[in-house]
Amino acid sequence: MRIAIIALGSRGDVQPYIALGKGLKDAGHTVRVVTHPNFESLVNSSGLEFWPVRGNVQDVAESPEMRQLLDKGKFVAIMRLTIREAQRAAVHWAEDGLVACQSMDLLVAGLGGLFIGFSLAEKLHLPFMQAYLIPFTPTKDFPATVLPQSLPSLGGAFNRLTHHLTRQLMWQGFRSADNLARRQVLDLPPAPFNAPYHSTPTKGLPVLYGFSPSALPTPSDWGADIHVTGYWFLDAEGDWNPPAELINFLQTGPAPLYIGFGSISNRKPEETADLVLQALSKTGQRAILLSGWGGLHKADLPDSVFMIDSIPHAWLFPRVAAVVHHGGA
Repeated sequence: MRIAIIALGSRGDVQPYIALGKGLKDAGHTVRVVTHPNFESLVNSSGLEFWPVRGNVQDVAESPEMRQLLDKGKFVAIMRLTIREAQRAAVHWAEDGLVACQSMDLLVAGLGGLFIGFSLAEKLHLPFMQAYLIPFTPTKDFPATVLPQSLPSLGGAFNRLTHHLTRQLMWQGFRSADNLARRQVLDLPPAPFNAPYHSTPTKGLPVLYGFSPSALPTPSDWGADIHVTGYWFLDAEGDWNPPAELINFLQTGPAPLYIGFGSISNRKPEETADLVLQALSKTGQRAILLSGWGGLHKADLPDSVFMIDSIPHAWLFPRVAAVVHHGGA
């Protein structure tokens, strides 16, 4: 079977789907990953077909316009910019995805490629399988993951309602962009107002969840068509060579802390860097600080702190004393 996995977003959004694709390839399928150009080498090194789509989520999150709006806390303006960029991206993703998925037998996507995946599957008359990294199917066992799990328990009906509301909010936020792509590129009628989660391409197909039931038990009211498979991890990058300066830093003192905020955009990176450095100074800890998308930068770092733009977690985490991380999925 020829399978196209649509994986859009940050590395944390994309890498698990490359691992899923690798598992499907090992099972005998031909797998194409439809994603951003900056992940080409990661896809190719996993032995999968790579197909680029225009646009990079990081470029939008780190743009001067977005940073200015974040700094001023202008929520309405931020939403306007996000919608405008989503409309532009949706058209590009539809154009590129339409070509990428022409010869496929099955489309797969999670939250990053969900809505464009629905539309492409409808256009090309292909089955569409949903595959998520966080709980997205409504359940009475706990509220939607966007809500604090420390909320007082308000019962199973309330929990299920929060999932439905979250799914609708996500869809309504992207619906105008989706309809633009459907009209301009795919020659399709507008998608339903109440979201396409149960559209024809998904009928009879399982839903996959790439997390561990040891971390989050499978909800008691999920059906037999929903499968919690365990995490989709890639093997450690065997050909990755750390910089000599990093090796020297690790070898010249006690194991450091790792501090990183992944793809979380930071309104005031300098202030965040100062806060981190103050905490390290007070506790006498060494640290490796990942700048990531947050753009953290500090011109004069003490000898006890090493900053790096990107590093494989699987290589680094066994070599540090503790991890301070934004969490992601």
